[in-house]
Amino acid sequence: MRFLYFSFFLITLQVCAQKPKEVLNWINTAPSKNKNFYFEIPFSYRNDEIVIQVRIGNHTYDYIFDTGGYNNITDAIQEKNNFPILTRQTVGSSNKIKKEINIVKLDSLHIGSLAFHDLAALQMNFDESPTIKCTIDGGLIGASIIKNYIWQIDYPRKKIIVTDQIAKITNLQKAIKVPVTFNSRLMPYIDVRINGKKEKMMFDLGSSTLFSMTEKAAKKHDKENVYEIIGGGTEGGNGTIKESIYVMNSGKLEIKNLYYSNKPILYTSSNNESLIGNPIIKDYIVTLNFKDDEMYFLPVETADEGWITYGFTLKYDNGKTKIATLLKGSTAEKAGLQIDDVVEGINGKKIDCQDFCMCKKTYNILLEGKNEIVISLNKDGKTQQIRLEKQKIF
Repeated sequence: MRFLYFSFFLITLQVCAQKPKEVLNWINTAPSKNKNFYFEIPFSYRNDEIVIQVRIGNHTYDYIFDTGGYNNITDAIQEKNNFPILTRQTVGSSNKIKKEINIVKLDSLHIGSLAFHDLAALQMNFDESPTIKCTIDGGLIGASIIKNYIWQIDYPRKKIIVTDQIAKITNLQKAIKVPVTFNSRLMPYIDVRINGKKEKMMFDLGSSTLFSMTEKAAKKHDKENVYEIIGGGTEGGNGTIKESIYVMNSGKLEIKNLYYSNKPILYTSSNNESLIGNPIIKDYIVTLNFKDDEMYFLPVETADEGWITYGFTLKYDNGKTKIATLLKGSTAEKAGLQIDDVVEGINGKKIDCQDFCMCKKTYNILLEGKNEIVISLNKDGKTQQIRLEKQKIF
């Protein structure tokens, strides 16, 4: 399993308003006249996010499908359309960074043939969220749109089925049904057991990490066997926080009759929700029937057990590739890798990408699917060759 050291959580926005009930009603409502429909929508899986196409006005944009966020548009979309502003509010993203933004009223938004009118959306600026900017040129399709219909995310076929009738989903006979509850912002939660202890976790398809928790919740489960990743941080819709990331072993994790064993659970001091993220769609075809407070999981493959890693990640920094994060105690750290070491190449291939987005793709290609690499480091003007194998942590 590929593991992101630099955790990426999108927007679980908390609205602080003069008239909170009125604002909540705006953003929880997604008016639509679609009846008796069945559509299939292609999606791409880009930078570990579910990306679909959305039409606003005369333009089509790439949007992230996010059960844990609100509908939003970018500043650039607002500049093109000049939608009326309903109010201005302070919002906080999932890593607790706060910003003041507009809530605007869109005249229409289309997802394939599915149309929504008079839709409230948050106007966001992702300039301080580089991974989001590499992934989309639009915003998020959030909870209010997702809540009232049935959506089936089929990762093997890279398609989403959306309908208003559960009977039109024909492959649920062998799927496992899981009950769902919602908070006042329409965010979905499911019950999980971790080594027998009950935990409620948000089902957040905007999170690219399979399992993550708040620090308080994590420490109820395991205070001793915890691993620290230094040099990283969490990226949300409002920006990035640099902080250590901690990892614990899930042991036996149960979602009703679904089981994971020995998977990494991440937590940081800034996490404000315990989350199940979108990598789960690689193991199950997931059907969201939130209007009936339920969802379905149909297995597509057996999930891998354990956590295997090189113990480091890379970053682009002012024209150079550097070591971004290190797992303390890993073979990478013991071999002499340090934060901000300059990396010249991997397996004899020179790294010559020129910007953040290009380098993100390049790093994935160089490291994905390999169990052993030779990394070329420039330390004090001298090149060192270090051979590393992936290490099983648990």
